[in-house]
Amino acid sequence: MPEGTNIPAIKNAVLAVPGVKGMDDLHVWALSTTSAAFSCHLVIEDSSLEESIKLKDTVKTLLSEKFGIEHVTIEIELTAGPHDNERTDEGL
Repeated sequence: MPEGTNIPAIKNAVLAVPGVKGMDDLHVWALSTTSAAFSCHLVIEDSSLEESIKLKDTVKTLLSEKFGIEHVTIEIELTAGPHDNERTDEGL
């Protein structure tokens, strides 16, 4: 992992984005000594496809500008999903 990568700060910044309700399966790993990759399942309220894409783009921009993470994969999960009651941020 690139020096100075602060996973709790990344998690808190993403969770602070309006519209983000939670996050599962957060992973950050090194691509080289100077770059990192990021993936997660982003839990959002039910929304249109267009709104979901905008929110995903907002998070990608945040990760790039604030943390220098350019390689980002985000899977969207809606809060109305079948496992809603099981969501937790423990272990992230």
